[in-house]
Amino acid sequence: MSQINLLTNERIVDRTNTEYYNALRTNIQFLGKDIKVIALTSTSENEGKSTVSVNIAISLAELGYKTILVDLLWLVDSNLLTK
Repeated sequence: MSQINLLTNERIVDRTNTEYYNALRTNIQFLGKDIKVIALTSTSENEGKSTVSVNIAISLAELGYKTILVDLLWLVDSNLLTK
C-alpha cells in the first residue's frame, strides 16, 4: 500500500481555504463534546469527500484533538440488493 504525506500534497491539502475549514471545524465543535465520529459521504465520485475530510482532520489535529482519518471505498454488489 502506498503512503501519501498529506501535509505536503497540494492536490489534497488546500491551504488557500484554511479559514473555511476552520469555520467548519468551529461549527463541529458547537455540536458538543460528545461527538466521536464524523462521517462524510456523497452519491457520486469526485465530489471532494477526501479533500474535505483531510482538511477537516488537519484542522482538528492542529487544535490538539485526537484525530484518525479513515478513507475507504465501500462498494456494494447491486445483485445483492435485489435478492
